[in-house]
Amino acid sequence: MAKTGIWIVTIYLIISISVKFYVNTQVKNSFAARGISYNNFMTTPAPLSILLWYIIGKTNSDYYVGYYSIFDKKFPTVFNHVHNSDSLIAKVEDREELDKLIRFSDGYYVYTNKGDTVYINDMRFGQIGGWFQKDAPYVFSYSLQKTVSNVVVLQRGRMEGNSKEALSKLIDRIKGIE
Repeated sequence: MAKTGIWIVTIYLIISISVKFYVNTQVKNSFAARGISYNNFMTTPAPLSILLWYIIGKTNSDYYVGYYSIFDKKFPTVFNHVHNSDSLIAKVEDREELDKLIRFSDGYYVYTNKGDTVYINDMRFGQIGGWFQKDAPYVFSYSLQKTVSNVVVLQRGRMEGNSKEALSKLIDRIKGIE
């Protein structure tokens, strides 16, 4: 029984690594075909699947974000351009905390605002429902204002995308249906 389990895990790992290499090759080709010049990119599987991948291409100050299912007819169908507006952090008081968050995000971060509150979002964790909603909230979103409780922000963000519709759209997207 233990040997069977080890074989299943080993086969899954080999398939996962193979799909990762395939997706990375396709990302490089896709960026080149679209004339997108990037400094770096990352790919990571979407929730619950190695069949749907989240892609971030990083330029000097902006990002190109997309999703790719191995069942898609073409690769990837859309890259959304995400501009990182450094002007939003002009009012941030605690630069030390901000620098720690930037290091934590490994350079994959974007600033957003909701009202007067500015957030830094770690893009590596993706957006809640980003495969079907372009402006979905980020999974890891941290307020840069001292008056906001970040525990609430993280918990709220995690719960916003949990719905039957989101799960249904995830399954459709994995199938290659956009």
